[in-house]
Amino acid sequence: MAFFIDSSLIIIIVALLFVAAIPVLIAAVVFFAIRQRNKSVSDWRHLSEKLQLAMPNPNQLELVGKVNGCDIKTAVGARRSGDSTELFTYCETKFSSPLRFILRIESPKGIITKLVSGDDGKLGLAAFDDRFSASCYSPDVLRRLLLAPFPSPKTENLLGDLMLAGQSFKIIKISDKGVYVEISGRITDEQRIRDLIMTTTTLANRFREARASFPPEPWERQLSQ
Repeated sequence: MAFFIDSSLIIIIVALLFVAAIPVLIAAVVFFAIRQRNKSVSDWRHLSEKLQLAMPNPNQLELVGKVNGCDIKTAVGARRSGDSTELFTYCETKFSSPLRFILRIESPKGIITKLVSGDDGKLGLAAFDDRFSASCYSPDVLRRLLLAPFPSPKTENLLGDLMLAGQSFKIIKISDKGVYVEISGRITDEQRIRDLIMTTTTLANRFREARASFPPEPWERQLSQ
């Protein structure tokens, strides 16, 4: 009988200790989360100074300004992923004038995109087609846009630009409106942020310049008249 009494007492004590420990654990988690965020805010303030970008809200991880001739915003975002919250750092820029391609280029390809895309949006290059989904108002125009000779110091065409960017960044989105590049995590490393911004602005400038040199279609000439 004493054994059972002692065992019950031990269970009660353990349960009480567990209940008492919960607020302490919650407080510790909150403390370290706030501490980590405060450190990140401090790091981004230093980034703001080094990159000569504005930090509109001193308590938010967001930088804005002009880089490489583009108005950019780079910030930390959050999204729900299952039962947890996923942090990510992104950079985006908008074109001053829409590209008028009805363009959509995305990486990685979503499950639905893989199932329904068929062969219409494929360029016939496995490395690109496995990584990116791409479409515009005409498959032929899309091929010309991405594959036509358009050399830069690093690549021979826009497809090369996309493949080069895909080596460092998993999520890339390009539309008629602008360019968006994302990396996982709350990034505070200066060089990584620089790479993110330069990749975004380089893609934006390359697509904008390609559009300026792209021969207008008959419907565009008619529309302009």
